[in-house]
Amino acid sequence: MITEFDYEEALKLARKEYKRATNAGESPYPARLDEIVSSGQLAAGRPVGLESIPLALVIGMRSEGRKNAFARNFMPLLETGSEFAVKWKALCHAHLTEGIRDPIRAYEYKNRFYVEEGNKRVSILKYFDADSIDAEVIRIQPAKEDFTEDYRAFLRFHECSGLRTVEFSDPASYDLLQRLAGLAPGEAWPEDLRRDFVSVYYWFHREYSAMGGDGSLPGVCDALLKFVQLC
Repeated sequence: MITEFDYEEALKLARKEYKRATNAGESPYPARLDEIVSSGQLAAGRPVGLESIPLALVIGMRSEGRKNAFARNFMPLLETGSEFAVKWKALCHAHLTEGIRDPIRAYEYKNRFYVEEGNKRVSILKYFDADSIDAEVIRIQPAKEDFTEDYRAFLRFHECSGLRTVEFSDPASYDLLQRLAGLAPGEAWPEDLRRDFVSVYYWFHREYSAMGGDGSLPGVCDALLKFVQLC
């Protein structure tokens, strides 16, 4: 069966990432939001509605849950005969025949996402190199000391653009991109402009990463901004 092959391939990717992370002195499992923020911050989370979020920014889980079932890259760690594997393969088959349609539920903290419901959906779409996934998002307010100028600049830009895929190393770059888009400071991005930019971003990300460029979000966005300036 195709899904049997896919699970075995995903398991290989999980074991490879587990070994890499362990050798690097990192946790081999997805991050846990409840280890990063306080219980008070979690309880005060604010629903912001349905969004299409970049899978590259889904880096962890709200709490421990099935954490040990996944490697850091969300690939499955449990053996092929486990109950978890059977469910993963069934969902994989549904994805290949019908597509994954139900949104996940995730917490957003400083433009990174932590899954509360839908870990296997994330795992399967990451395995197939999908760009994004629909999510019901709950935003966690950072502590006062975490409101850096970089993060404030991102929030201002996100408020008018709705873009999650933009994160620069220089806070001034957000205003520059706004001007290059032909918009006034704080002016909302039209839907067609946002859609076109997202398409260009994912194309550029694939090409830039394939050429050995810095695959981090700020690395890609800094290079993309220079590319836009030259066009």
